[in-house]
Amino acid sequence: MMSEATILFGAAMPDAGFVWQLILTLALIAGIGANIAVITSIKRTQRASVGPQPFVVQAAQEFITKKECEKHHASIETQLAFLNGQRVTDAKDAAGSRKGIYTELEGVRKEMVEMERRINKADEDRTTGLHNRLNEILSEVSEVRGAMNAQSKPS
Repeated sequence: MMSEATILFGAAMPDAGFVWQLILTLALIAGIGANIAVITSIKRTQRASVGPQPFVVQAAQEFITKKECEKHHASIETQLAFLNGQRVTDAKDAAGSRKGIYTELEGVRKEMVEMERRINKADEDRTTGLHNRLNEILSEVSEVRGAMNAQSKPS
């Protein structure tokens, strides 16, 4: 008796392993195609352009003499020496400023310690005063309670 697959397809059904291999091969080919499409689109958007061209050599518009070049070089060296001296002076000034800032910071630290001690002492004094007042109130309440108990007891 013929199976339904043979009747429908006119031939025997292919092996299930072969079908899976065919599906995976087609999926692999589709994935590779998608990756190629993405890479080419990225390359199109990331065209590198260098401007102005670094290797183009042009003739100088003006020529100077050797003496003028040396004079210009000497003026640049003079400016550089002046700026270097100014940098050294600025570094010394900055060191002095830092020393003053550190001294001031140390003074602030000492003041903060003293302020914290005074705040703690004031808190302690307020707490002691509050406890003393509460103790007085409690002793008065105890006296009133004792008097009320004495009145309420039948004699």
